[in-house]
Amino acid sequence: MVKKKAAKVKDPNELYSMIICGTARVPEDSVEKHVFGVFALEIEIDEETTEVLDFVFTCPMERCLSEKILQKTLLGKRLDDGVQRSIEEIDKRLYCACKRAMIAALGDANRRYKNILLDRLGQSNPLVQPEVPQTDANS
Repeated sequence: MVKKKAAKVKDPNELYSMIICGTARVPEDSVEKHVFGVFALEIEIDEETTEVLDFVFTCPMERCLSEKILQKTLLGKRLDDGVQRSIEEIDKRLYCACKRAMIAALGDANRRYKNILLDRLGQSNPLVQPEVPQTDANS
């Protein structure tokens, strides 16, 4: 008889998720530009599994139906897979002034998460170039 390993039960009093925020500029000619100025997408993920637990975005004018696409493509998926699928579905199915801003905010959130992982591993961030000290030519 093979014993199965017991599933790890998470303590409801412990924080086990992180929230990543992606942002993008809203098109100048849209109503949202005058109300918000910036499109923001907050994604809550499980730190251990990278599963998307929840999300919120700041475009109530587009919220009702656009949110359905994100619910189907992000929730319950690993962040990388969900973001890529969301971008593909938004590009294919959504026609609104904030379309590119939504895609850019998804990409920004994914980049931020990857940078956090690199920082935690102690590796340099490839998206931010380190400053090179200037030397005096006469020294």
